[in-house]
Amino acid sequence: MSVVVYAFEVKAGCEETFLAAWAELTELIHHCRGSLGARLHRQANGLFIAHAQWPLRASWEGSGGGNG
Repeated sequence: MSVVVYAFEVKAGCEETFLAAWAELTELIHHCRGSLGARLHRQANGLFIAHAQWPLRASWEGSGGGNG
C-alpha cells in the first residue's frame, strides 16, 4: 500500500466550498481510479492536511496523481 500526503491552504471564507469539492473529488477518485480512500484533517492554524491510500504507488501514478 502507498500513502500520499497533501497540504492545502484555503482562502478565508472558502472553507465550505473547499470541503464540498474535496469530498466530491475524493469519492470520484475512489470509485473511478482505484484509491482506497482518503481522510482530511484541519490543523489549528487552518491548514488542511489530507492523506490518501492507494493499493500500489503505480496505481496512484496511473491516476494522474504523480503529475504535479
